[in-house]
Amino acid sequence: MLLRDEQLVALVTGPDQMVTGFPADVQSHLEHDAYSAFSPVQPSSVDLHVGKIIIPGTNQDDAPDRDCFRLPPGHAIIIVTHEMLSMPASVGAAAFSLAGRRQPNVLMLNPGHIDPGYRGNLWFSFINVGHEDYEFRKGMRVATTLFWKLDGDATAPFFRRYGDGDYSKAPPAVVQGLSADTLMVDDRARQVAAGVIEESKKEFEEIRSGMEKLRNWTALLGTILPVLVVAIIGWADGSFGKTAALQEDLTTTQIKLSQTSGYVEQLKDLSTDVESLRTNVASLNGLLVSQRQSELLNELKNKLDQLEGRLAELERLNR
Repeated sequence: MLLRDEQLVALVTGPDQMVTGFPADVQSHLEHDAYSAFSPVQPSSVDLHVGKIIIPGTNQDDAPDRDCFRLPPGHAIIIVTHEMLSMPASVGAAAFSLAGRRQPNVLMLNPGHIDPGYRGNLWFSFINVGHEDYEFRKGMRVATTLFWKLDGDATAPFFRRYGDGDYSKAPPAVVQGLSADTLMVDDRARQVAAGVIEESKKEFEEIRSGMEKLRNWTALLGTILPVLVVAIIGWADGSFGKTAALQEDLTTTQIKLSQTSGYVEQLKDLSTDVESLRTNVASLNGLLVSQRQSELLNELKNKLDQLEGRLAELERLNR
């Protein structure tokens, strides 16, 4: 069964202390009031705190004693607890990350159980999955542990199986094997930056090529444009001359059309007169019997011929 706060207080403050090495201020709270909000003992767990901060890929034996470290997004860190556990043979435990509000956007990569008989510090690897840096400070809460009582001592507890080695450090294989840039944020940022730079180079080359073409066209236009202007001016002058001539021809044609219109009207009147004379001649032809009448008839015929001649002249002019 899980141990509650009163049992846990006895195990961390009694003669056979199960958890030792609390930070000084935490130890003070524990001694002053083991059931306060500042005590490491919670209703059914014991909080553990940051001891040593190790950057993956470094030598932890040479690592400086850091008071704090800002973990960038996507990066990982290894934390060795400030506390050391001395687990009885009849007690087991499990370690977990803190509740979300106390450890937002930071993921513990190796929560797990602690065997009865284990003696040493705990170590945890964390990764920042948020958008901003997360600051780890020495002595801050970093994990919580649940403890339970077995129905008896383990036949072969941890120390009997593996011996009392130095478990105050994180395993070297873990320190060297874990990537500091776990989510490869830096690599991806470099790749994105390289892609942006390459695209920028292409765009710059296209702009440069376009500017070169523009300069070539400008030079060509500088050569051709004067010739075109001269040609256009010459064409315009010729066109204006032809336009003036056409305008003059049009005026002359309009005058002739006006004259022709008058001739047509006169022709119509003459045609009417001719038809009337023809009618009179036909009437007189049957009535004339005397010489005088014959002379008059000849005179009428002569006039008729004159009229027909004039009519023919008008028709010629009309053409």
